[in-house]
Amino acid sequence: MSFYLWWFPLAKPLFKQLNIGWNLVVIPVFMGIGTFTMTMLPGTPSIQNVVPTTYLGTTLTAAPLMGIAATIVAIVVGIFYLRYALNKSLANGETFATYAQEDKGKAILKEKTPSFFISILPILILIIIIFTGSAMKVANIVLIGLAAAIIVSAAFFHKYIPSHKAALSLGANGSITPIFFTATTVAFGVVITMAPGFKVISDFILGIPGNPLISLTVASAALGAITGSSSGGLGIAMEAFAQSYLAMGVNPDAMHRISAIASSVFTGLPHAGAILSLFALTGLNHKNAFKYSFYSMTLPNIIGLIVALVIGIMFY
Repeated sequence: MSFYLWWFPLAKPLFKQLNIGWNLVVIPVFMGIGTFTMTMLPGTPSIQNVVPTTYLGTTLTAAPLMGIAATIVAIVVGIFYLRYALNKSLANGETFATYAQEDKGKAILKEKTPSFFISILPILILIIIIFTGSAMKVANIVLIGLAAAIIVSAAFFHKYIPSHKAALSLGANGSITPIFFTATTVAFGVVITMAPGFKVISDFILGIPGNPLISLTVASAALGAITGSSSGGLGIAMEAFAQSYLAMGVNPDAMHRISAIASSVFTGLPHAGAILSLFALTGLNHKNAFKYSFYSMTLPNIIGLIVALVIGIMFY
């Protein structure tokens, strides 16, 4: 859950000051973490962008044309949906107090804060390292980039952090939890792929007529929906189908980008870990916020996927 903590102290006072429905907060959050920054944007250090590199020998910047086009479309669609949901909420007379819980404690703002440039320096270093390393095909470039960003953060932000021990603890918990979650999901999927009945499913998917990227899309989307995890479903899809598609001569860069985007299309489901964690943090629930969570991820991902798929079929 610590993955979501950074935005919370920024979002809640802002929504309260604007007096808009607190349940709408899931839209910008999931638009950010569940669409273009997760699977589409070339170079993103997300696990969904890393998994295909292991099976396909690609880099994090694979198929940049597909990724950039899908990113632009996803952002536009997401903004239009956000505007629609906000206008509807205002028309219904919903305010911040309608869904927000009372704060148990008052947030304390530090008088000293780092400058804007220092604040974004770690992420800039991470992006530069990833793009440079991907161009040079350096192994484990994400780990190298993250390590460099952490060192820079420790050097420049140490005087702004009240408790270094607490910060390290939150960071460790935030990294280990998704590692174990993804590992167990992929392990479960590998067991499924070894079952005799899975060959029937595999043959059906591989036999879907048309461009192979279409059937790969179906496989990645279905497995992501079943597991409730885009990274877990993607790992299963790569384990089960990557070699078969490579043997067909399908472009590995196109496979990388399509499978990553498709894996996230139907992961905004009620049982998804990201949705459950976010609801626990915000005090929201499926009744008052699930539809916004679902649409804010599903609509941009589906339309972005269609755009990427068309480009993949035409140019790859």
